[in-house]
Amino acid sequence: MRPDWVDLSDLPAGVDPFATAVSRTALTIPQWLSVRRTGVAASEIATVLGESSFKTPYALFMEKTGEWEPDDLSDNEAVEIGIDLEEYCGRKFAERTGRKVRRDNFLRRCAEHPFLIADVDFDVVAEDGQAPEIAECKTSLGRAAFTDLWGDGPSDVPNSYALQVMQQLVVKGRKRGWIPALLAGPRVKVYVVEYRADLADIIVEAAREFYQRLIDRNPPPVTSLADAKRAFPTSRAIEVQASAEIAGAVAELVAAKAVEKSDKARVEELQGKIAGFMADGDTLMLGRTRLLTYKNVERSGYTVAPSTTRQFRLSGATANPRPFRPRGDKE
Repeated sequence: MRPDWVDLSDLPAGVDPFATAVSRTALTIPQWLSVRRTGVAASEIATVLGESSFKTPYALFMEKTGEWEPDDLSDNEAVEIGIDLEEYCGRKFAERTGRKVRRDNFLRRCAEHPFLIADVDFDVVAEDGQAPEIAECKTSLGRAAFTDLWGDGPSDVPNSYALQVMQQLVVKGRKRGWIPALLAGPRVKVYVVEYRADLADIIVEAAREFYQRLIDRNPPPVTSLADAKRAFPTSRAIEVQASAEIAGAVAELVAAKAVEKSDKARVEELQGKIAGFMADGDTLMLGRTRLLTYKNVERSGYTVAPSTTRQFRLSGATANPRPFRPRGDKE
């Protein structure tokens, strides 16, 4: 089924957005972004699999269906630098390996799985009996370059990049991909991603499921507090019965908030899970017991404009549980 959640009417005459190769040079950036919305792009598969630290599956769904505007990266200097340095990384890869590279100026769509699409930086030219391969350049000059995200081994790359290249291999039918990475120092390291059938199957099935969600307008669960605040900015006077899983999350939230300074990320993760479950309901119940509220709070404007936000409040019984004692027992 072809997507009806994206308007493709402004594409140039003669451009088939569902072809296995669409020339990027024939498209403006907005047109290229529109074509990308017709499938699951290689740069999005880590998000679909929950392996991205920048975006959730829910946020990606809302952006692809046009419900939310994606972040505007047109003036993002780090993105601009990364694009400018692709040519440098490609040249250094060719010097290090002795392989010739050629720009791939097409948005590719998998013939076998049309919901999979990919943009690849370079084709690695097949010479002297070698197989054609691909190269995807990365620039990491900030703090992340000093962490263990980039390892010393030939395949020790961040998971999100390994997944991206693996999908590119699936789309282009290649067995090996290279990642020439410009890291802090500065230094260039060349990593390799070998095709793995088991991982390729996971990617295909995850992308298929996500694409079906797009067709059915069935978003993934809300799992982050930021998404919950954006999706359900105001509450209504509705009691929501907690599932066993959510009741467990509330119990864990109580424990995590006790050490919030050292566990802030976990607190926000649990709040996001609970907020997504509650939607615009303002009270979470377990049977007749109130677990917490997530209600609108009015904030008066003094130095800033007045605003309304939703805030979590654990109920007294939940926040300070006391053991049950039969009547007549002394504490």
